[in-house]
Amino acid sequence: MPKDYLTSLPPELFDCICQLVVTAKPKQYLGGISKAFLSTSRRLCFATTTVRSFQRLQQLCRLVSESSGVAFFVKELRLHLEGEDIGQPRAKELATLFGSLTSTTHLEIEGSARIAKMVLAPKTAGQYLPKLVSLCLLDPFHGWANPFAPDHYANLKHYPHFNVLELTVRRSRASLGRYQQRGRLPDWRPWGWWLSLRGPILGNPAVHDLLSWFEYPEGLYLHETEPLTATESLDSLLDCLPEPDGLRWLSLASFGGQANMAQALTKFNLSYGLEFRSGAYHRDCLPVISKMQELEELSFYDNLCITIRDLTTLITGPDKLASLVKVELHNVWDRWKEEEWIDDFGYELERYGGWSSEFSLSGLAELLKIADEEGVEFEGLAVSLARERLADRRLIEQVSRP
Repeated sequence: MPKDYLTSLPPELFDCICQLVVTAKPKQYLGGISKAFLSTSRRLCFATTTVRSFQRLQQLCRLVSESSGVAFFVKELRLHLEGEDIGQPRAKELATLFGSLTSTTHLEIEGSARIAKMVLAPKTAGQYLPKLVSLCLLDPFHGWANPFAPDHYANLKHYPHFNVLELTVRRSRASLGRYQQRGRLPDWRPWGWWLSLRGPILGNPAVHDLLSWFEYPEGLYLHETEPLTATESLDSLLDCLPEPDGLRWLSLASFGGQANMAQALTKFNLSYGLEFRSGAYHRDCLPVISKMQELEELSFYDNLCITIRDLTTLITGPDKLASLVKVELHNVWDRWKEEEWIDDFGYELERYGGWSSEFSLSGLAELLKIADEEGVEFEGLAVSLARERLADRRLIEQVSRP
């Protein structure tokens, strides 16, 4: 009988070979070829598991109950569920599934408030997902008067490693039920967490309570998706933070209108990153950003009014931000990918949207030369296009030389 050299290889080399096989033939399940491949194939197959229907989730529950070894290899579970939730899988089956996921660190639940509520309400530590670190919830949460109410998240204390909560509420401000602001919050306080709140967060007293409950949040995403109210803006939410000094990362978005966050940002000295999305950047923010002497990363998304002049001020000259390491520019988009290349009159639009007289391709190309000299990294589609422009210029210069 020939000697088995493959399984006698060092584990790192054996895993590398298996990974190459899976990449080349993704439909080939190695565990079905030989038991020698079973452990590695399960790890490669189930490490990130995505489920897109309640029927598939039912099958996963059955698989885990019949083959207990599978659950151990699930590191990330993404439940992006489509269709109506008719109560299947049942609570008992889901409890078995979540109790078996002893290695899972990240869980996403989209499309089922019922399952989200179950994960949010373990009665004891270790009942579900004992190594859970981050939880991402996306849903209208119909049946919940106000999904931002802190009481919904009080039992997260039973997840000892937990520190990332992402909450996206897909409903209108008008659909929220009455919420009476509380004088007393849950009897424990999340410390050093990353918190992401997306949805109708303005004019919402539950959000005030939720932010006040958090102690020293390390990262915070505040994304308003509804039209701005006349009585409140994003800066008023930042006032709710009891310990703003501990914040390292901040992401702001005002999809329903323009906000000027300059004054609110003066209380922060972010040491990691600052991200502006739709409606959140105003030129008044520039001098405030320049004073954040520990800030390493800046990101600009969507159709913002950032200019080449603004960016130049940040990376060079007397007011430059010396700590800045990276700038991400996601304010230019490819219309061909989004199928927006024909206007209302049937004329073909420019392929790339987002360019303007103050943020031009040629201007960005010149800025990148300065950035390279200053040691600041730029990323994003706009940057890739500008790099191509620079490469073309250099090629023309080389060809033009005598």
